[in-house]
Amino acid sequence: MNLSDFTAEASSHAAAVDRLFYVLVGLSIFISLAVFALVLLFSLRYRRGSRAKRGPMPKFIQREVEIGWTCATFVLFLFIFWWAAASQLSALTPPKNALEISVVAKQWMWKVEQPNGVREINEIHVPADKPVRLSMISQDVIHSLFLPALRIKQDVLPQRYTYLWFTARKTGTFHLTCAEFCGTEHSRMAGRIVVLPPAD
Repeated sequence: MNLSDFTAEASSHAAAVDRLFYVLVGLSIFISLAVFALVLLFSLRYRRGSRAKRGPMPKFIQREVEIGWTCATFVLFLFIFWWAAASQLSALTPPKNALEISVVAKQWMWKVEQPNGVREINEIHVPADKPVRLSMISQDVIHSLFLPALRIKQDVLPQRYTYLWFTARKTGTFHLTCAEFCGTEHSRMAGRIVVLPPAD
């Protein structure tokens, strides 16, 4: 396993997740630098003994500016919330022609059954550029199927089916792991997803 297993964009959903991530990181860096610059500016300008003018702030700054930046922050928050929610909600409903693969989690392995009856342990073989729907259940405790290269994760519960779908865009072998602590061998509950050209 290497870093490219986690950084590769192997699904159509991965690009949208990465875009949102980079925007949030960029926004966080910009706000942090702005706050740091203002703290530095005010600590130098209004240090003890400086000749900076002190006194009550103008009413314009007390009201209009404060209301303006509060509203701007709120609108930015709503936009980011809408963007993230729309991205996640669009990934809930799979297309009608999705390939159905059954996954059963148990301590400490993933048991997979393809539509044609072929069974695998800790491996999922899927075709590229075709929607795939995973129908998942656990035999014991809560697990969580995490496919980093596809940027998707879903809890797998006992006595209840959960579902996950994706369209793999990049062929290759990628990491598969459990992202929910499930017992002493949790760290070894890993496998791989193999994305093949449709002809294969």
